[in-house]
Amino acid sequence: MGIFHRNDRAHGGAGRTSVIAPGTTIRGDIRSDGGIHIDGTVIGNVEAATYIIVAGGARVEGDLHAREVYLGGEVQGDIWAVEVDMLDKGRCLGKIEAIRLNEDRG
Repeated sequence: MGIFHRNDRAHGGAGRTSVIAPGTTIRGDIRSDGGIHIDGTVIGNVEAATYIIVAGGARVEGDLHAREVYLGGEVQGDIWAVEVDMLDKGRCLGKIEAIRLNEDRG
């Protein structure tokens, strides 16, 4: 199965991280009391209490809601967060509503 949990406090998360592995596609909305790390594809909205990581090569067709969002892949939807870190190859094809937006365009 493409989703598993691991303990992860590196991104300010208390609790566990759900991981969607490369080559895995999830259809439907996802909610987590911890963090979510996406390496595959999600077709649906994603909500996490702590953070969402959309890794390079990953894709989300839906909205993201979390305290922190790390964007290295592609989101076709809107992002709502306190802080968004947009990496060099990160793309959001929607609106971003955040208190802080950090862009790595180096």
